[in-house]
Amino acid sequence: MRKDDFMKRLISLVLFIAAGYLLSGCSSETQNPVSDNTPATKGEAAALHKTVGTPTNVLVALSGFSATITWDAVAGANNYHVIVLANGLPYVDVIQSATQLVLTVLPVGSYTVTVAAIVTGSPEGIASSPVTFTLSSVVAPTVTAAASPILLCPRNGKWVIVNFTGVVANTEGGAKYELKDEYRKIHYVGSVPAGPYSVKLKLKDSRKGYDRDGRQYTFTITSTNSAGSATASVVVTVPREKRQRNWNDDDDDDDDDEWGNH
Repeated sequence: MRKDDFMKRLISLVLFIAAGYLLSGCSSETQNPVSDNTPATKGEAAALHKTVGTPTNVLVALSGFSATITWDAVAGANNYHVIVLANGLPYVDVIQSATQLVLTVLPVGSYTVTVAAIVTGSPEGIASSPVTFTLSSVVAPTVTAAASPILLCPRNGKWVIVNFTGVVANTEGGAKYELKDEYRKIHYVGSVPAGPYSVKLKLKDSRKGYDRDGRQYTFTITSTNSAGSATASVVVTVPREKRQRNWNDDDDDDDDDEWGNH
């Protein structure tokens, strides 16, 4: 082979290799497919912040025309954003560190509460599920109960009449009562209208030989309406009459005299 031909072929080979290297896009430095300066997407930016939890166990306790709102603390939260709507309109919008908010002198209406946690340096967390409550003009009822005294004198086997009195207020439905003895036996049930009441009931002492301190009765009266309920009770004891008699009364027990004899 002539020297001139060899040199031409060598030059052609070098040029071929150089062209292929350039076409491959390679260089002496490693290239990143995406520039380090490419801005992060909105989702990626949010991921840089710590996830903020949602308050749970949001509860509302009502007392008259006041409401106490409580919720469980969220880990890492510095504050809480509490929003209260009254009849669909903004009523309270407050940011606070405490996990309790007390509202007083509330007007009658329907309310909705949501609570969101706030962590410094992070977007506000997702608000809790709405909790609703209603305040009406109805006031919880009140009841009282008292009993007339029992005279400690011989009764000649007669029953004792006790007058139970009191007042049922703030309700149109009245109240229900029951009389139960110390052995949990119910002797009377009934009802009274709202306002002052008077119920006369016949009671007797115990005929059981071991029950020498008499029979104890509890009179309980209860009233309930949409705003709540109230209960009152009074205890009376019919002392045992120390005399022998015919031991037939209205219960199903075999009666004993005070010494334990039939």
